Amino acid sequence: MGDISLAELQTLRTISRTVRETAETPISPEEINENNLLARMAQIAASRLPKAQRSKVSETEVNSALIKDMVKWAVKQTDNKNPQQMIQDLREKILQYTLLVSIPVACDECLKNVPNSSAYANWLIYEILRVEGQRPTLDEKSSQQLTEFSKSWAKDPKVRQNRESFVRKVISHRDAWMQGTLGEISVFRLAQKANLAPEYAPVKQDIGPEHIDCFIIYKGQRIPVQIKSGQTPGLLEMKFVKAVDIKGQPTTKLLIRIGCPSILDPKNNEYFQQALYPDEQRAQEFIQLLEVALNQQNSSAHRSKYGNKN
Repeated sequence: MGDISLAELQTLRTISRTVRETAETPISPEEINENNLLARMAQIAASRLPKAQRSKVSETEVNSALIKDMVKWAVKQTDNKNPQQMIQDLREKILQYTLLVSIPVACDECLKNVPNSSAYANWLIYEILRVEGQRPTLDEKSSQQLTEFSKSWAKDPKVRQNRESFVRKVISHRDAWMQGTLGEISVFRLAQKANLAPEYAPVKQDIGPEHIDCFIIYKGQRIPVQIKSGQTPGLLEMKFVKAVDIKGQPTTKLLIRIGCPSILDPKNNEYFQQALYPDEQRAQEFIQLLEVALNQQNSSAHRSKYGNKN
């Protein structure tokens, strides 16, 4: 991200203004680019502003759209970039999400009774960037202002407690989004490599009772998929589970559990290189797990049918 001036750290007021301006930008449903992603992030952040107007589109819907746009963007970018650059670009997007979304969310939930000053906001944002390993560089005047402020307020135990709570909340919120997003990107890339023609699910199906993240096509069957991600690396599990559709009717979906350790940790670079650019062996493992899940589903359906006859 380079050197970060105090102005670039942004006070909460500046973030609010940026969010309001960006949230009003129309988002084309066609080609996904960086501006679209920032606009999605800004829409989410805008809903957290103190005097935010109620939108017809819920924050859940916008967040789902953001994740799908992120997946589309990442899948497109992998065709043109090497693994190292792709990982770095994903990290940049995660930092943008932290600044535009996770920080306002944490402020909304943790900082209701703290000093409402730009200096305090700058200090908190500076601290979260430092925790993120960004090592922001300030000019002499800005550095002195933050130093004096932090010394003054750090003497207050309540302020220290609020800061620690704030940092934990930002990291927790960011990590949950990051893990879910990277899980969908990883599965989509695997499905592409395995020639399963993955399709993006509509937002309504994602946030509805079905909770469908995408579809894959296998032997002429269009299979709805829900993706759950955890910290343990690797493709962990595939199984068919019961669900209900938008109309409340019984249905089934393929549940895929996949490991997504932090991409912000350099020690996981090799794992994400393989996740973003899977080889033929991983694609075959994906298909084998799918075959096992289909066989188990067919066996279960057969037993259920046989039992009904008796």
